[in-house]
Amino acid sequence: MDGISLRKIFFGLLCTGCFGTTCNPGAQAADCALFLHDLGKLKGMMQRQELLTRAITECPDDYQINYYYAYHLERLRRYDQALHYYEAAIRMQPDFAKGYFGMGDVYLALGKNKTAIDSFSKGLSLDPDNVWAKRSYQKALQQDKSGSHGRHEETGWEAKPQEEPKEVVAAVKEDTQAVPPAQDTVQAKPAAEEDSSSPLTAEGFVQSMTGDTGQQDTGGQGHVLSMQIQFEISSGELTEEAKAMLDSVVCKALQSPELQGRGFEVAGHTDNSGTPEMNMYFSKIRAMRVRDYLVEHCGVATARLSVVYYGQERPAFPNTSRKNRMLNRRVEFRLLP
Repeated sequence: MDGISLRKIFFGLLCTGCFGTTCNPGAQAADCALFLHDLGKLKGMMQRQELLTRAITECPDDYQINYYYAYHLERLRRYDQALHYYEAAIRMQPDFAKGYFGMGDVYLALGKNKTAIDSFSKGLSLDPDNVWAKRSYQKALQQDKSGSHGRHEETGWEAKPQEEPKEVVAAVKEDTQAVPPAQDTVQAKPAAEEDSSSPLTAEGFVQSMTGDTGQQDTGGQGHVLSMQIQFEISSGELTEEAKAMLDSVVCKALQSPELQGRGFEVAGHTDNSGTPEMNMYFSKIRAMRVRDYLVEHCGVATARLSVVYYGQERPAFPNTSRKNRMLNRRVEFRLLP
């Protein structure tokens, strides 16, 4: 009897932390949940990296921590490492569709189309309504059919692998042209100004880029013009109205004598509706769509247009009203030096 009592006491001491904390799974689970909670609040790349590095060390058996760590590595284009943690997440939670989608994105980025198709298929069998996975799956099928190996910058949204300024989510580079370093996060204006009574014209675009009245960016590195280019709902597809605007305004302006041959940065922005990850994705594909349209339909040389995307990180106005949110969903053109 005494032996049984002693064993109970010894076990109790272990599990209350007197001899360590490893026998307290409840506390560990709470810590892992706290990591996930804090992760949702962080927007800066360096902040997320620091938190995820601690989280994966302290919660190596949490499938969600493994998933987010893999996603972070994928953004840094550390694909082999990302695959390792995506696979770990699936081993821990075999019905975790996002893990398969993450693997599919990585394989697609690596040009392994058949393996990507297999991963997306498995994920879609678990989550058949996932719009993003469906699109990536179709992309993998198209690339496999055409024999294309794809381009990594067009799968998912990725960040620059270089260290970023603290408290700032840096713009993501999409081609080989040099882009100036990211400035401090732009502060939103107090309120949206009244809309201009006259629509933007090609002449107005040129004047904004070459005249003294054009808006300068925060670093004084070039004139900036914001445009409310309309896209299909929850899509990167341009509306017919947007195509007409690009044809009548931007195409003509870029072909004008004043701007012919000049380089531009095309920057995508969103409001704060949805998750930061989703907004980053939307800002990317929309800026790329505008760039591609100008190249394919206006004859603008690809080398003249570089793409960056900020998601919700640089609002022009506070996201406090429907009108302001609409104005924050924009594509900006910046004249490069």
